[in-house]
Amino acid sequence: MRQVQTIGTPEPGSVWVHIGDRGADMFPFFQACQQTQTHFLVRAGKSRRVQEGEEEITSELPQARAFPSQASRAFEVPARHGHQARSTQLQLAFGQMTLLPPRARATSEQGALDRVGHSCLGRAGERSRGAAGMGEASLGSHHHA
Repeated sequence: MRQVQTIGTPEPGSVWVHIGDRGADMFPFFQACQQTQTHFLVRAGKSRRVQEGEEEITSELPQARAFPSQASRAFEVPARHGHQARSTQLQLAFGQMTLLPPRARATSEQGALDRVGHSCLGRAGERSRGAAGMGEASLGSHHHA
């Protein structure tokens, strides 16, 4: 979060995107990006609570996995740490959702992050991982509400 604050807000007409792995899947990081009017792309480390309607609360990863794939790419994952090398497929999908703050931290200071885009990057099949983010932007086109 400190790095996001240090980098600051982009100049008008510019779009900055913070990119992180699962270690960046923290609600305060998402808030810092929103406060500095920057976007983010983060590989999800956990399924977060999202609000679909006025009262319906669901889980983020199943919703993100339902977004249609926009692109895919096959690649080889090298062997490491006791895991065999393997072939996999990277899928890119994105859409918008409203992320809710973690229950343990739900305070008036940590309201929902409305219209947060979600980019789902991961392996094809059951073992897919997600990546939350892109603020209100979608990959490939920059949209400001």
